[in-house]
Amino acid sequence: MARSRPSSTSTALHAAQRSIDSSDKYRASVTKLHAHSKMIADFLSPDGRLDKSLEPSSDPDAAQFIEGCKRRLKDIAEGNAKRMKEIDVFVSAVTNVKNEMMQKNSGGENQEEEAVDYEAAIHTAMEQIRNNTNTNQDLSNHPMVIEVKTALGEKIQQDDDLEIIHNSTSDSNAYKCPITGMLFEQPVRNKICGHTYSSAGLSQLLKNKKKSCPIPGCTMNYLAMNMVEEDEEMKMKVKRFKKREEMERKKREMEEDMGEEEMGEGGFTLIQ
Repeated sequence: MARSRPSSTSTALHAAQRSIDSSDKYRASVTKLHAHSKMIADFLSPDGRLDKSLEPSSDPDAAQFIEGCKRRLKDIAEGNAKRMKEIDVFVSAVTNVKNEMMQKNSGGENQEEEAVDYEAAIHTAMEQIRNNTNTNQDLSNHPMVIEVKTALGEKIQQDDDLEIIHNSTSDSNAYKCPITGMLFEQPVRNKICGHTYSSAGLSQLLKNKKKSCPIPGCTMNYLAMNMVEEDEEMKMKVKRFKKREEMERKKREMEEDMGEEEMGEGGFTLIQ
């Protein structure tokens, strides 16, 4: 492994800040993969389309196939959880190293800059965080893993002994922005309270000087654009909902056309 070259303090500080500012981008790729996993889990749940179409209760091969898919999804969820933890460790390490460099460099403008082995310092800080937080602990109870298991229809035992069972919904209101009342467009999720809004709706809300979350009962009394992130899961759900609605519309039109053709062929009986 090649040794890293020392950098000036100012260069290292700039690199550290750039990494911290990019932390949301690092997490976004994992979040997107996690959203795809949850959508697939919906198809594999007991009331999902794949489970219904294959009828695993009467087909052993289908049941084995679905169980294999479920195991693979849970493995992917644990992998996503591990990647997210590593991102958290990295960002925390960079933040710690940056703070330490700033403290050492607080002597004033005339202080001569020291050469800093920035990469080595980050690796050391990451090892310290791993040792202090036990990042290798069991991931089966990580929120990402729980969400996939819940989407698969598994019963999840919580600390308060309440079981959570996934219930999918086709209600169009679940896919509507609480601000615009329309289907979500470019949905964004509040990173603090977890509620989702259309990006344009949130922008309009903020322009009107309204700073609290519009969801009834939410205690969030402050909102800002930097508090939200793209909601990949809702984006895919809306896309899937629109596709399902379009298919049902075409089906209705086809049934109506077939009904008109049958009436035309049979003719009408006039009762006087």
